[in-house]
Amino acid sequence: MHWSDSKFLQSWDLKFSPCGWSGVTCIYGISIVKLDLEEKRITGTIPSTICQLKNLTVIDLSNNNISGAIPASLRDCSKLQHLDLSNNSSTGQIPGHLFQLQYLHHLSLSHNHLSGAIPDAINLVSLSDMDLSHNQLSGSIPKGLGDLPRLYVLDLSHNQLSGNISENLDHLRRRIKTLRLCSNKFKGRSSVEFLRLTFEENCFDESNLCSNNSFPGLPSCSSGDKVLKFMREKHFIIIIPAVGVGVAIQLVWIFYMVRKHCSKMKNQNSKEDLRFITFHKLKLTKEDIVSSLKDENVIGHGGSGKVYRMAINQTGDTFAVKSIGHDKRLGEKFPKDFLAEIRIIGLIRHRNIVKLFCCISSTDKNLLVYEYFEKQSLDKWLRRKKRAVSPGQSSIPSLDWCSSRTLLHAPRLHSTHHS
Repeated sequence: MHWSDSKFLQSWDLKFSPCGWSGVTCIYGISIVKLDLEEKRITGTIPSTICQLKNLTVIDLSNNNISGAIPASLRDCSKLQHLDLSNNSSTGQIPGHLFQLQYLHHLSLSHNHLSGAIPDAINLVSLSDMDLSHNQLSGSIPKGLGDLPRLYVLDLSHNQLSGNISENLDHLRRRIKTLRLCSNKFKGRSSVEFLRLTFEENCFDESNLCSNNSFPGLPSCSSGDKVLKFMREKHFIIIIPAVGVGVAIQLVWIFYMVRKHCSKMKNQNSKEDLRFITFHKLKLTKEDIVSSLKDENVIGHGGSGKVYRMAINQTGDTFAVKSIGHDKRLGEKFPKDFLAEIRIIGLIRHRNIVKLFCCISSTDKNLLVYEYFEKQSLDKWLRRKKRAVSPGQSSIPSLDWCSSRTLLHAPRLHSTHHS
């Protein structure tokens, strides 16, 4: 047994399965996946055989008094996701293969007595946070740390690390959001404004800081400082898209205003070009009629256009509006059939003929406004009502010109006798 006995370890009874021991978690009752032994007053060294437990995903031995080197055999814990050996008395170097555990997402070796360089062979592709603070690590920061795709928190503070602070920041600023490098031996200075802009949380020695805006107690950053270049790049990354978005918004606004103006002018020209002819007194305006031409108001279709139902809320009156298409290629403002209906219906006063109130014509609209009834068209009414006509009586006067394409909703039909 590599661990010295403690009151906690005395509770482990070798006569029973380890899956029943305190601090040990198993799956399926046979396979150990977690060792949670935090603050158990354990002394001694970490067993080199610990990774014979092939399915271990969590090892937490923090806040004990474990000494000696970290065993290189930890590389065999290929499924390990969480390793916390912090607040112990471990010595020696960080093993050459510990940084090859590709499923490891949390690593804490802080508050030990580790020395030597940080391994530069790094394949910690799942790692999200690393804490190596409060040790005696030396050398430079491996560039590979800045290439880890999921690393957001890095704490290397309180060590003996060295090198140019600007060069280290060059590869660490890409993804890392929390960076603590204080209490080391770095040279050079970095802009405090740049650090605040780049990292959500940071810790740097005052001897490695400068200011671009006369920050109290800090020297001014020289124009040749490499960090200034990084800061300008950061600003450009922010400013260029912002300017692009601003220009795009302005162009959209200009396009909208031009289109709105053109539409307004078109509507104005259309209104000014409308010709309004009335045959009876009406409490209608051109705008009332034109605004009723909506799909939901369509009540019929004819050979030359659509028929719309128009209800006037102010008066409670209902009208039928017939739209006759205008062929612009003919260059005619008034189509022949439109003129024909105006001339005939506008002059006729007959109880069997639906009343024509007014007409509107423009370059693109030709409208007839009729009296409205609720019982469908004359054509349908005649086909449904097969009324007998006695000899010597004629049928309804010639209605060839008012076929189903001419709106005659619910006409008041009666047989008339002509001599």
